[in-house]
Formats: sequence, structure tokens, C-alpha cells
Amino acid sequence: MRWFVTGPYAVRMPDGRFAPDPGNVVHAKEIGTVLTVCGQWTATWHRFWDVPFLAVRDLRRCQHCLDVVLGDPDPQGSSRRGPTYSSL
Repeated sequence: MRWFVTGPYAVRMPDGRFAPDPGNVVHAKEIGTVLTVCGQWTATWHRFWDVPFLAVRDLRRCQHCLDVVLGDPDPQGSSRRGPTYSSL
């Protein structure tokens, strides 16, 4: 999976796990990057590595992130990467 869900807010589920807050917009992000697809800094955001961005349909997705991910010719791979901590 290339693009996963991230967001500034999360809610605690009854079983103790965290989930994306349904009242807020979620963004797409790659593992190893510090920015969302739309360029937002995510250092303090919640990361849901097991939630594919395109699979989320019951949450509001960032339109810019969605447009880029839908236009990505390699959505499952990692042929190109954004900035990483080591490159900043």
C-alpha cells in the first residue's frame, strides 16, 4: 500500500484503538515522508498505516490528496517519494 490515512485528530474506539476522527478531513501520506500529498506537515498527526487512503469512503478526504492519488500511475508502489526526515 502506497498511500495511507493521516489526520490531525483521532478518536478512541471502545476497544482502545484509535481511529480517524469522522468530523475532520483525512489526508493521504506515504510512509517515510513528513508531508501529506497536499503539502501539510504531519509531525504531530495521527498515522493510520493500516488504513489505505482510497479505501476510506465514510470519511471526508482532502480533495487535493484524492486528486493526486487517483492520478497516480503507481498507487501501490513506491517509485517516487516525497521529502523524508533525512532529506530535510
